[in-house]
Amino acid sequence: MHSQKHLTKLLKNLSLAQIKNVKVEFNPFHSKTRSIREFLFQISAQRVRETNNKCSLKIDVKSDGSDPNVDVKFVDGHKLQINTRNLTTYEIANLFSEHCLKRTENKAET
Repeated sequence: MHSQKHLTKLLKNLSLAQIKNVKVEFNPFHSKTRSIREFLFQISAQRVRETNNKCSLKIDVKSDGSDPNVDVKFVDGHKLQINTRNLTTYEIANLFSEHCLKRTENKAET
């Protein structure tokens, strides 16, 4: 398990620079939504939003039994879908950051 220190460091470096849009879907009454709500809080922070003012953030609050999801579309057209049902906030942020880093590296190579 990851410590709060690891999570804080990871969240501090979140950036939307390579992202076109993010869609967060969850049912607030679903028992497995804490991590996605915490992640949403972090990417909604002014500091993170200022890393790309053109990135749209859509929140879709569901009332059905669907799993919580984060859908990301990168500026290069790459798409990422994360089913967060069994993930911690750290795991969501880590997947998100890893894909952002890959997109940054791919952009630098071209």
